[in-house]
Amino acid sequence: EVKDKKNGSENSDEVQGIRSNYVLRPRENMLSGVTQKLPTPLGNMYITVNKTQEGDFHEAFINLGLAGSDVRADTDAIGRLISLIFRLGSADSNQRMRAVIKQLEGISSGMVAGFNGDRVLSVPDAIAKGLKRVMEPDVYDNKQESLFVNEEVSSTATETPLQEESFAPVEHKEMCPLCGNYSVVMVEGCKKCNVQLGGCGAYSAC
Repeated sequence: EVKDKKNGSENSDEVQGIRSNYVLRPRENMLSGVTQKLPTPLGNMYITVNKTQEGDFHEAFINLGLAGSDVRADTDAIGRLISLIFRLGSADSNQRMRAVIKQLEGISSGMVAGFNGDRVLSVPDAIAKGLKRVMEPDVYDNKQESLFVNEEVSSTATETPLQEESFAPVEHKEMCPLCGNYSVVMVEGCKKCNVQLGGCGAYSAC
């Protein structure tokens, strides 16, 4: 609550200014979206970014890992926060997008995917790369050869994958509750922490 310093009363002008900056834009019934398949150190990630009819970025959906896994929960949370930033009434759409990219780009982790210029340092870094690509002016023009409808959102999506040939295949990994590394994989129907993936090897759940 903002109050006048002299008499302690609420300053309506300041409060109104603060409130106007945090008004969320309502979701339209029809949005256009592009979905990308991106390699990350923890497996392939799908990121969908939807725009309004006016061309403003409005929401993002990020899917990585199996349903119920820690990494799925983390990426879902990141997607929701990005969507919240997109819908804020302050600054223009491209400024908000650039602000998100600046915060996520270059974050490194213990594992890296790709080589040379295609290196992906972490899941957040992969998200930043995906967001950068959707800022290219021709991405939403539906000029790509491969088109499909994303099942999670009502939109027309264009698949624009990175060149996966330069990336070694990786499995979906989950975080080990004992050592904290993303080294838990399915082995013969059981979740096990894999030493070769940097884990402790002590965790197992069937």
